[in-house]
Amino acid sequence: MKSVIVYDSYFGNTELVAKTIQEIFQQSHDSTLMHISEAYDLDIEAYDLIVIGSPTRYYKPTEPIIELVREVKPYPVKVAFFDTRMDAEGHWLLGPIENLLGFAADTMVSVIDSGEASMDIEPLGVYVKTTKGPVGKRSLKEIQAWANLLLASVAPLMKSAKSKTKVKAKSKGKPEVKAPKPKSTKPKAAKKAAGTAKPTPAPKATPKPKPKASAAKPKAKSTTPKRPPIKGATSNQPRAAAAGPVYVVDLSTGKRIDLQSMTVVQLKQFAKDNFNKGYEDLTRSQLILLNGTSAIDIKEQARQQGIKNYSKMRKSELIKLLTANEK
Repeated sequence: MKSVIVYDSYFGNTELVAKTIQEIFQQSHDSTLMHISEAYDLDIEAYDLIVIGSPTRYYKPTEPIIELVREVKPYPVKVAFFDTRMDAEGHWLLGPIENLLGFAADTMVSVIDSGEASMDIEPLGVYVKTTKGPVGKRSLKEIQAWANLLLASVAPLMKSAKSKTKVKAKSKGKPEVKAPKPKSTKPKAAKKAAGTAKPTPAPKATPKPKPKASAAKPKAKSTTPKRPPIKGATSNQPRAAAAGPVYVVDLSTGKRIDLQSMTVVQLKQFAKDNFNKGYEDLTRSQLILLNGTSAIDIKEQARQQGIKNYSKMRKSELIKLLTANEK
């Protein structure tokens, strides 16, 4: 597996986040760090995972970053986004504006939506103390947790890459040996006799009458096109939670846990640890759906249900709308 982390930075905060992510990635696979100025001819198809980061400038990413996201959109590659932002919560003017216009990662998600590229986990927002930073120690721990969560989501890619390298190593070590042509087992005398002896004609067999085959009826072609099933949903109607167990991997322990066995407090803590927002007022069944279903699948359900502006809404907001009719 190969990944690349492309970033833009004004005061060095976004660069610090990108370097922290790369350090974690390098422990498991080959990862490249690249400033946006070096990515003008990026070979998108050469990477399995592309991580893009930008500072929040006037509530959106920098223009070069937006152009890169547009270029990545048509390719079937996994993407993830992060941004750096100033915490204006509580400010009488900037706080409401932030809630209305959002941050750089929100714009990147809306640009990538409905393309071939897929996003498996929510974007990371790193708060800085002022416009020039610095990034706090707590934020660095969140960056590490987010990077590990991202690695867990692409773990199947890393396994397949390791198996391919093992096969190549085995085939490379052994020289290619051509198999000898098989020698004829017939003796020489038998060959001469076979060349001179005249073949005896075989007796003519009387042909048996063939039974008349019944004409097969042509199968009627279905006019309804087949649609691939959506993960986490059995029909177009959304459901708050599955009746059986819903298993996920706890990244802190690496063990598989059942969300159905967790309390509401544990489900909320799990949502917080996985960087989900707006979980505070969700019901237990909604929390299970939030923790057990990817953002891509939730947005696909919202699209099928005809929810407007679903691409700009949070995962928790979409779950509230999709489960509004459930008792």
